[in-house]
Amino acid sequence: MFFEGGEQIILDTRIQYISVAQKIYKIERISFYYFTVEAKETDLTLADVPAEQVFDISHFREFHVKLRNWHGNVTSLIDYQKSVS
Repeated sequence: MFFEGGEQIILDTRIQYISVAQKIYKIERISFYYFTVEAKETDLTLADVPAEQVFDISHFREFHVKLRNWHGNVTSLIDYQKSVS
């Protein structure tokens, strides 16, 4: 765990990847304080990574999720809280 700009960043977690529509994204940053996740697209499949490290996007309903493509560009912003309202 470390702090960046006052934000607590958790590195010691078994959440390493997010599964979204058959794509695997590597977690780059996760904050349980601000409920945010940033992840980058990989070329991995579910068979390539340990099952206990991959979580479906539906597990992050309370989080603001930012997904990046190969080039680092933001491709998706998922915010279930605002979607439900």
